[in-house]
Amino acid sequence: MGAAGSIATNAATKTIFSALNTAFSGLNLSISKNYYAEQSFQVLGIAMQTRRDKVRTVIAAGLAQDVAAYPLNQAKRDLITYLQAGTLPAGLQELQEEAGVQTAAIKTGTATAVPDIPSSPFANAGITQNAITWSAVTGATSYTVYWAESAGVTKSSSKLDAVTVNYATHSQLTAGKKLYYAISATNSLGESNLSSEVSATPVATPTSPNANLIAPQNVRAMMVGGSAIITFDAPDGAATFNVYKDATSSPTKNTQIFAGKADNLYPYSGSDAATSFYSVVAVDNGGHPGDQSSPAKSPGSSPAPTVFRLQFQTH
Repeated sequence: MGAAGSIATNAATKTIFSALNTAFSGLNLSISKNYYAEQSFQVLGIAMQTRRDKVRTVIAAGLAQDVAAYPLNQAKRDLITYLQAGTLPAGLQELQEEAGVQTAAIKTGTATAVPDIPSSPFANAGITQNAITWSAVTGATSYTVYWAESAGVTKSSSKLDAVTVNYATHSQLTAGKKLYYAISATNSLGESNLSSEVSATPVATPTSPNANLIAPQNVRAMMVGGSAIITFDAPDGAATFNVYKDATSSPTKNTQIFAGKADNLYPYSGSDAATSFYSVVAVDNGGHPGDQSSPAKSPGSSPAPTVFRLQFQTH
């Protein structure tokens, strides 16, 4: 590594780093002139290891195949490539390729305009809380839920803290008071217009048992990443809820995944989250369960938030 350290400071290496610097020109980015000088040795070491790891992955995949699919000559060539991958030239090549990918990501990424307006907003009424969900927007890095006590939500209305997922809970509400919601999406270029408006009226915390509970209504399941986000409307008199999952649409209370909680938004992250059907039973404060809801199944996954991690400063 001593030789690599001396090579990393010579004129040829500096020329390559300068070329990488130039690759970002026209992007309105300010790059410290000392950036590469300060990090060159560390960055090169990581790049060389990254290069070698990539080749090792190829070899491991090849060895899992038979000789016809991965002949000996190919294995020899890959082994030579693996040995060469730990050298300074290979590290510089890896660094240059990564810089090109990052440059392309900025030029072609979704942050070329403000995000689209969130669609399919929905509000579920809970026990002194409301659960708000909406369809994720590609390229959005965060969302803001605006709310008001009367119809006509605007960006001047009250708002919840911004979230990076496409659901939120509005808690500590007054039972029986209807609230209205609209959602915007935001990225590095700005904030979208508001979604269409939805409303929900939270129910009260029960003061006495109610053995005649109806089933929770509007049960919904939405995949966010690897989790199913389950929401529903709480019936009057409910104190807690039990949530079940089943492999089919027949609500048989096959497997209980949540019990004894008072929220009306539950994230389930099991390996079968995307394929299960979900149903809910309300329980009064005397421990009496009500009827089981109709099952719901997630229609699909939401895109992950877009996050750029380049460490540069904008003008």
